[in-house]
Amino acid sequence: MLERTAANLESRSLQRVFHKTSIRSRRLHTGFWQHGAAAIDLSSSLPGSVRTAQTAAPEPETKQLQSNLLASVLVLDFLYPKSTLPLLRNLYPELPTSQYAQRTAIVPTRRAYSSIIPPNTTDTNEADDNNEKTEATTPNQPGRSHETAQRYEIADIAEDPTLFPGGKPTVSTKAGPELQQVRKLRQLLDGKGGHFQDVWDQYQVLDNDQRSFLRGQVVQYLSRSHSIVETGRALSIFRQIPPKSWDNDTLTAGIILLLRSGDLPSAVECFKTGLETRGLNRGLEYLMADAINSKKWAAALEVWISFYKDRIKKRPDALAPDLARLQQLASLPAQGAHYFGFRAYLVGEGAEQFKKIREDPVASLALSSFRKFFANMALREPCRPRHAVVILETLKDRNAYNTYLNTMIDRWMVKQESRATMERLIPIYQNFRQLPNAQPAITVLRGMFKICFPKRSARLEEIKDDWIRYKGGLNQWGYEKFLKYYAERGDVRAVKELWPKYVEEFPEVLQSPRGFRSTINVYAQLGDFENAKKEMEKMADEYGVEPDLDSWNTYLKAHLRTTDYDTVMKLFDDIAEKHEPDAYTYAHAMAMAAKRGDLETTLELFTKSQQAEVPISVEMGLSLVVAYCQNGLLSEAESLCIELTHRKLISEAIWNQLINFNGVEGNITKVYELLKRMREFGVEWDDNTYTFLLQALIRVNQIHPAYNLLKRGVEEKLFLVTPAHFATIMAAAARNKEYELVESLFRRMQQSDLPVTFSAWVALVAAAVKRKPGVKRTQNLAKEFVAYFEKAVAAAKTTEESIPDEEIEATDASNLARLRAETKFLGRAITLLTELRDFGSVEELMGLFVEIFPQFKNQQLPPDIMASLIRALNYDQRYSEAISLWDKTWESAFASSRKRSGGGILTGTEYSLSRAVDAVATTFKKAIEPELLSKTVDKVTDAGFKLTRQNWVRIIRDLSDMGRFERAAYWCEKMLMPGWQGWATPRRNALMMLNTRTLKPPNSLLYRLQHKWIEMRKMAAWSPDVSRVLSTFEEKCPRLHHAFVTSEIQSMPTAYLVNGKEVSPGELDKVLQSLSYHALLKVKEALLRELQKETKREQNLGVASEPLRDIDNKTWKEMLHSRVRRYAALWHSRRNANFELDQALDVPNPSGDITIEAKAMGSEQPDDQVARERFSYWNAFWDRYDQRVHGEKPRPKIPYSHENHHGEKTWTLTAENRKQMAKKRAERLRRQMFDD
Repeated sequence: MLERTAANLESRSLQRVFHKTSIRSRRLHTGFWQHGAAAIDLSSSLPGSVRTAQTAAPEPETKQLQSNLLASVLVLDFLYPKSTLPLLRNLYPELPTSQYAQRTAIVPTRRAYSSIIPPNTTDTNEADDNNEKTEATTPNQPGRSHETAQRYEIADIAEDPTLFPGGKPTVSTKAGPELQQVRKLRQLLDGKGGHFQDVWDQYQVLDNDQRSFLRGQVVQYLSRSHSIVETGRALSIFRQIPPKSWDNDTLTAGIILLLRSGDLPSAVECFKTGLETRGLNRGLEYLMADAINSKKWAAALEVWISFYKDRIKKRPDALAPDLARLQQLASLPAQGAHYFGFRAYLVGEGAEQFKKIREDPVASLALSSFRKFFANMALREPCRPRHAVVILETLKDRNAYNTYLNTMIDRWMVKQESRATMERLIPIYQNFRQLPNAQPAITVLRGMFKICFPKRSARLEEIKDDWIRYKGGLNQWGYEKFLKYYAERGDVRAVKELWPKYVEEFPEVLQSPRGFRSTINVYAQLGDFENAKKEMEKMADEYGVEPDLDSWNTYLKAHLRTTDYDTVMKLFDDIAEKHEPDAYTYAHAMAMAAKRGDLETTLELFTKSQQAEVPISVEMGLSLVVAYCQNGLLSEAESLCIELTHRKLISEAIWNQLINFNGVEGNITKVYELLKRMREFGVEWDDNTYTFLLQALIRVNQIHPAYNLLKRGVEEKLFLVTPAHFATIMAAAARNKEYELVESLFRRMQQSDLPVTFSAWVALVAAAVKRKPGVKRTQNLAKEFVAYFEKAVAAAKTTEESIPDEEIEATDASNLARLRAETKFLGRAITLLTELRDFGSVEELMGLFVEIFPQFKNQQLPPDIMASLIRALNYDQRYSEAISLWDKTWESAFASSRKRSGGGILTGTEYSLSRAVDAVATTFKKAIEPELLSKTVDKVTDAGFKLTRQNWVRIIRDLSDMGRFERAAYWCEKMLMPGWQGWATPRRNALMMLNTRTLKPPNSLLYRLQHKWIEMRKMAAWSPDVSRVLSTFEEKCPRLHHAFVTSEIQSMPTAYLVNGKEVSPGELDKVLQSLSYHALLKVKEALLRELQKETKREQNLGVASEPLRDIDNKTWKEMLHSRVRRYAALWHSRRNANFELDQALDVPNPSGDITIEAKAMGSEQPDDQVARERFSYWNAFWDRYDQRVHGEKPRPKIPYSHENHHGEKTWTLTAENRKQMAKKRAERLRRQMFDD
C-alpha cells in the first residue's frame, strides 16, 4: 500500500508538499526522516529535475512509471531489504546518496528511535553472514573459523593482488560481479570524499568472507562522519571484528565511535582489551580528552595507569614513558579549572581510589607523572592567575614559573589580557623570587617592569635587585627604563647615582641626546626649569651634543609644570622656529592651554598641527577633552571621546578626565554611564578611573559605598589600589566626622605595602584635630608634617649626607613628583597647625617646602597656600600683614589668570581665589573694615573671578553684621536669589547643594537679613534715611523682599515668664510637655491675648506687616482644625479618664495651675530660630499624634465609613462610654484597696 501511494504521487504534488509545509508537518517530516533514513538527501531527486526532463521531450508511459517508481524507492528505500539495494541502484543509477548532508556536531548520546544497533543486539549482517557460511560449507566440511574463512575460492580475485593486501584468497570460478564490487569498494575507501552511503551499500552486498578483510577499513572510513547513522553502522561492524584482528587504526576508530555515542566505559574496556591482547595503545588521546572534559576522573586514571604499566613492562629501564602522547590535550579549554577539579576528586570522591593507587608503586608513579604533566599543561594554556599561583607553589619549578609568566606577558602585549589580570602576576613573581634556585629570565624581568611601572615602587626596586643579582647587572634597556622611572618620580638623587654607571658601561650613548634625556626629565617633572636648562647647556658644552627636538620638548614640559602661561606659549614659538614641532610639542602647548581653560588657543594649536600634517596623538586628544570640560561643554567632550575611540585612539586618561569633571558636577548617574561606555568600547579601567569614581561618590555624600569599593579592591584585588584611594576616603570621612573610619583606613594603609603619603597624613591629623585637639597624640601627629618634609629634603639631596633609604621608602618621601602634585594639601596642613596654635611648625614647614622646590623662591606660592597663611595671620591677630599678603596674592593670581588677548580671566582659573577671598573676608570682619571688604569683592568680581556659595554667604553675613545692609542685600539679590526656590526646598535639590558652585541662599542667611530688615522697619517711622533704604531695597531687591514678606515669622518672643521665672524658648518645650490638656488650653488663651496686644500696638505705631492671605489666615486654619479635632477629642477623653482614676486613687497632681507670659517681644535671633525649627516637627508630632498613655499598644485604625463614624459610634458617644468604663475601673480599684 505504501509503495502504491508513493508511486501515485505526482511530481508537482510532491514538490508542493516539500515547499509548502506548515510548522506541524515540518516537525512530522523531521521525525519521520530521522527514523532510519536521516542520511538520505532529497535535494537531487526532487521533482524539479524530473519535470525539466519531461518538458524537453515527451516520455512514454513506461518512463513515467519508472519515475513514479523512483519516487517510491526514493521515499521508502529504508523499508527494502539490504540485499536489494544494489539491484535498485543498477535499475536507477540516479538514486541519490546522503554524503552531501552530513551533520558536523558530535552527538553525545544516542537519541530515541534511532537506527543505531544497540551494543548487545545481534546485527542482521551477522545472520546474513551465517547464512552465507552455511551455503558455502559442504555437508562433509565443518564450519570454518575466522582464520580458515580467509581462503577464498574466487579465481578472479586471486588474480588481483591489489584488492586484499593482507593475503591472497583462494580461487573460485564465480568472480566477475563480485570482483567489480570489491574493487569499487576499495576505490571508495581509498578516496578522500565523504561517500559514506555508497561505502555502506557496497559493503552490504559483499558476502561474509569478503567483509572480513575490509571491516577495519570500513570502520575507519565511516568513523570520519559525525552522523548518527554512520556512527551506528560503524559500531555494528566494529563489534564483529575480533580483538586479535585489531590494529592501531581500527582501535582508534572504534574508540572514537564509542565516545561519539556516549559510551565511555565501553571505550575504556576496548582500549584495555587492545592493550592486553595485542599491545595496542592508539586512541589514548581521545579517551583522556573525553574523560577530562566530562570530569570522569576515575576513567581517566584507569586508562592512564593501564597505559603507564604497559609501557613500563615493555621498557623497564625507562624512568617514565613518553608523555608526548598527551600533548594533544593542550587544546582542551579551562585546563586550570579541570586541574583543580581533579585535585578535588582525589581528596573527595576518589579518596579510596587514590589510596589504592598509592599502595601500588607503579600506579603511584603514573599518577605523579600525570599530575605534573596536567599542571604544566594548565600553565601553558595559560590558566588564570588564581589557579596558577597554587599550581606553581606545588611544582616549585623555576622553568614552570618562567614559562607561565612569559606566556601571560606575551598575551598582554597583544591585548589578550587585561591590566587587572596582569596585576595578579605580582604575587606569583614574589613567590618565584623566593625559590632557592630562582633564575628569572630577562623577558620575565622586562615584563614585570612594565606591569609595575610606575606606581609599584617597592616591586620595581625588587626587580632591579633581582636583575643585578641574577644577571650580574642591568643591560641597556634596564638602565634606560629605571632612569625613566626615577625621573618620573622626580628622584634627583637616584638619577644622579645611576646615570654615571649607565654611561660608563655604555659610553656610546654620550654621542646622542638620548643618553641625557633622563637627567633633563627629572627636573622637568619637578617644574625646575632652571636646572633643566643647565643640564641642556652641560650636554652641549661638555659633551658636544646639541639638544634635539625631544630635549626641547622635555624642557617645555618643565615650564608646563609651572603656572606661567605666557612663558610656555613663548617657548613653543621659539621651538617652532628652530625645529619642526612634532605631536609631543603640540601636546605640551595644548595641555597648558587646556589646563587654563583656554579653548580658543587649544583649538588654534590643534588646527596648526593638522595643517602641518602632524598625526593626532593621545596626548593631543586629551588636551582637547580637558579644554572642553574646563568650559563646561561636557556633552561635546563626550562626543569627542567617542570620535577618538572610533579612530583607534583608545586611552584611559581621556575617559578619566570626562569622569572627573562629571563627578565634580555631582552627576553620579552620568559617571556610571561613562564607565559602562568604557567597557563597551574596550577601554580598560585603571587606578585613576577608580580614583575619580571614588571622588564622584564622595561628592554626592556616598562615603560608605566608596569605602566598600576600596575594601573590595584591597581584598579581592579588583584594581591597583594606590595611596590616593586611601587619602581620598580618609579626607571625606574626616569632614563628615567619621573618625573611626579614618583610623581604620590608616591602619589598613600601614598594614599594606603602600607608602603613607602626605595627603594621608593630612586627613589623619584633620580627624584628630576635630576629635581631640588638646591631647598629646594630636600634637605629635601634627609634627609628622615637618618630619615628612624633612625626609623629602634628605631624599632630594644629591650628596652623601642623607638619611638611609629604608627610612625614605617607609613614606615614599623620595617621590618628589607626587609631593609636588600634593601641594594643595600643604595649605590644609598649615590650617591644621594654625588651629593647634603651632605657628613655629608652620614657619618650619614653609621653609622645608621652599628648600625642596627652590623655584618658589622667585615666584609666588599657589593661592590655596597663601589663603592658609592669611588664616594663620588672622589667628595671630596680625591683620595688617594678612591684608598685605592678600594684596600680593591678588596681584600674582590676576597676572597669571588673564587671557592672552587681555579680555577677562581664563576659565580654568575662575575659582582660584575662592579660598583666599574667604580668608581675607575673615580678616576684614575682625578688623572691622567693611569698606575694604566691599572694594575687594568688587575688584575680584569685576576682574572675572567667580566665588563659591560659601564665599558669598560669608561676605553677605559680614557686610550685614558690620552695618552694610544695603550692600549685603544687593549681593544676595544678584548672586544668590536667582537660585532661590522658596522656603520649602525640594528634596531633589539636595545633591545639587553638595556642589559649592551652586549659588542658592540658605534659610539661615535669609533669616539673618530678615532680622535686620524688621529692625529697620521699626526705625523707619523716626528715621528718613532708614525709610529711604527700605524703599530702595524693595525696588532693587524684589526677590529678597518677596522672601521676607512670605516668611511665616513676623514677631517672635525671645523669652517667657513661667510663674514669674524667665524661661528661654528651648526650655519652654519641656515645661509644656508636662502640662495637662486643660492647662495647655489656658496657656494657649493667654498667649493669644498677648499676641493680640502686640499686634494692636504695632498697628498703632504704623509698623504692622501686611495681612496674610485668606487661605493662610482662614481656610488653612479650618482645614487644620478639622484634621486635629478627632485626635484632640480622643486625647481629651483619655486624659479625663486618667485624671478621674488618679483622683480615685488619691494621686497628687504636681503640676497645678500655671501662668505663662511672654516677655521681651521682638525679633528672634537667627541662631535661636534655627534651633527652634530643628525641634518644631517633633513638638508638633507630640502635640497632635502621640498622646497615648506610655506603654499602651497602638490600636488598629478603623476605616472611615458611615456605620463606623455616625450614630452610636460617633466620637462623642465613644468618649462618654470610655468615661463610664474609667469610672468602673476606678470603683473596682477602690474596692480592692478597701478589701486589702
